Amino acid sequence: MRQLDPAIAASRPLAFFGWRLESDLGQKTQTAGTQILNAWGFKLSPGQHCSSLQEVQEFFDATQKKRDKLDFWIDGIVVRVDDNRAFEDFGVVGKTPRGLVAYKFPPEEVITRVESVDWFVGRTGALTPVANVTAVFVAGTTVTHATFHNADGSSASRLQGRRYRRAHQSRRHYS
Repeated sequence: MRQLDPAIAASRPLAFFGWRLESDLGQKTQTAGTQILNAWGFKLSPGQHCSSLQEVQEFFDATQKKRDKLDFWIDGIVVRVDDNRAFEDFGVVGKTPRGLVAYKFPPEEVITRVESVDWFVGRTGALTPVANVTAVFVAGTTVTHATFHNADGSSASRLQGRRYRRAHQSRRHYS
């Protein structure tokens, strides 16, 4: 999103989905807050009200099946407590409200070719092998470099130019 040239960022089609109304206008539930946002003309994030863990699982499964057809990339769903008082009573750990739980989909994986391996020296002197790979689109982005985790020097060097490797895009997990 951030660019040195603001014209590049301005040219990108941005969209906003309302998620939560942070003002107290008398609403007792998250659902009532999103209804207010909808009445004000905001687009709402797609979702549904679930009354049981079984319904949450069914929504998770259905969303996972259709996520490739969405106009935006997602890596999972977030379940939140609907009752505002209960949500506040659960409190916050760090910056994460305990009334929210993220359920992540399995990472997308693709096969690509390792073209070369570069070595980088970290600030503590640790060596990290980084693979330069044939460009591949995964998890909403084009990947051209991959860090080898738990690889020693000999195994990383042997992969160069002749082996195909499975690559996946890692995302942060919030819960």
